[in-house]
Amino acid sequence: MNHTASARGLAASPSPLNWDGHASADQTASAGRLAAAKPVWEPGTVNGYHAVTFGWLTGELVRRIDGRTLGTVFAEDIAAPLGIRSAIGVGPERRADVAAVHAGELLAAPFFLKPLVNKLGAAMRTTDTLLGQAFLADGTRSIMDASELLESQGFYSAEIPSSNGISSASDLARLFAVLANAGTVGDVRILSPEVVAQFAAFEMTAQDQVFARSCDFFGGSLLTKNVRMTKSLGYMLNRPAKGKPHFGPNPNAFGSEGAGGQFAFADPDRRLSVGFVRSGLSPSPALMLELVDALYRSL
Repeated sequence: MNHTASARGLAASPSPLNWDGHASADQTASAGRLAAAKPVWEPGTVNGYHAVTFGWLTGELVRRIDGRTLGTVFAEDIAAPLGIRSAIGVGPERRADVAAVHAGELLAAPFFLKPLVNKLGAAMRTTDTLLGQAFLADGTRSIMDASELLESQGFYSAEIPSSNGISSASDLARLFAVLANAGTVGDVRILSPEVVAQFAAFEMTAQDQVFARSCDFFGGSLLTKNVRMTKSLGYMLNRPAKGKPHFGPNPNAFGSEGAGGQFAFADPDRRLSVGFVRSGLSPSPALMLELVDALYRSL
């Protein structure tokens, strides 16, 4: 739950560009490859971002304990009681409800950092680097080269718990309201207050080894030394960006940032939850910080 297991094994996982939409087959095959893989480090000793395997790992734990897939558990036990349409994967019958997403340049950077970012992108697309394996490289592309992937019906139909959660902003905010209100929204209880407290309280901060071990080129250490994980059990804890915390002024807020500037968080002290999604993805946090500032000023 805190990204300290090994990320190795992804080189043998199916490329996201070839997912055929059969979620159970994908989950079974991917879990089997992960189970057979040799860890890069002793699990629990260091930390590294499991960009995609996080979903398959947690999804397999849920399936072996409960018997249902994680997407089904979410739909039946969380989304339905809350009355939200958020889902992990949607079929062709709901595809028309999903806005087109424009990936843009997710690894964009100022011109003086371009050479380093280009090398980072190359490492992310290479199958023999830990970074490439974590981001599902096939030798020429990775999951961060998202334009083709986001046009694929197979991507939307498959159940990929780390990568294709689909939601409106208001439904996302209602989902995180569970965390902002000790597990309850209205008369619907999803979690106990004790579980919510665990989500927010556990903290682990460490250099990200997936990036650090793959970026040993000149300047790579400069680029990755501040890529650190500050996490609770599955969530990001509030952290500064350009001198400002990402999730508002409350240090007890926690949530998640998605690719391209999307985000959701819960502020339990204010009993406030926030969801923001966008169709034009961007690597910059500037808009996020402005929106969060405006929100708290309005309060």
